Amino acid sequence: MRKKLVTIRDDLGIFDAAKAFARTGVRRLPVVTKKGILVGVIAVDDLIMLLGNEMGQMAGALSTGLRRAS
Repeated sequence: MRKKLVTIRDDLGIFDAAKAFARTGVRRLPVVTKKGILVGVIAVDDLIMLLGNEMGQMAGALSTGLRRAS
């Protein structure tokens, strides 16, 4: 367990979350407002699932585009 709590602000994006996960090695980040109020928690698994879904949608769109071009 870390001595200092690592958090991420709710106005930051998924790339900021990915950087925080990589930099700190934690698997969960409390999400806080600018005033430090807890509004949620994001897990590294959530981020991986989101990115996986996005990649799947991109692959589908590329596949559709390639079929139309043929």
